[in-house]
Amino acid sequence: MLIIIRNIPQDTVKREIADHFQAALPNGFFSLLRKKNHIVTVDIVCRKDPLSDSLECDGLVRVEPDDAALRVIKRLHGKKFKGRHLAVRKYHIRSWQKDPRVKAVNSTLNFKDRRQGERRRTNLKTFKIKVPEIQGLEVFHRSY
Repeated sequence: MLIIIRNIPQDTVKREIADHFQAALPNGFFSLLRKKNHIVTVDIVCRKDPLSDSLECDGLVRVEPDDAALRVIKRLHGKKFKGRHLAVRKYHIRSWQKDPRVKAVNSTLNFKDRRQGERRRTNLKTFKIKVPEIQGLEVFHRSY
C-alpha cells in the first residue's frame, strides 16, 4: 500500500523517513507468525509554486503487506516528526478514466457538471528529490 506523508520539512532525507516508519511497523511475537512487514520504497516529492516561491514536500512510502500499512497510518497520523505534526494517509492513485465528466461526453447520459472552476492550483512544478544514498559498506567498496 502506498502511504503519503504531507508537508514534511524540506531538509528531510529518505533514510529519516524510512527509520521513522520502521519504528512504527508492528514487531511483536505474533508478527513472527505472519508475513514480514517491510518498507518497499521511499520517495520525496516536492511542489514549487512560482507565484509565491514556496516549496512543499511530501513523502511517499510503500509498505507491504496492506494490514501493516494501515496500522502504521494509525500509529503515525498526528505524531511529531522533526518538529511538525504528520498527516499520514493512504495514497489514492487517480485516473482520468474514472472521471464521470469524461464518461458523460461519450454517452447519452444527461450529466450536470456542478464545478464552478478548477480547484487545483495552477503553474505548480512537481519534481522528485534524487539523493544518492550509500546502501552498505560492501556496495560502497565495490563501486568506489
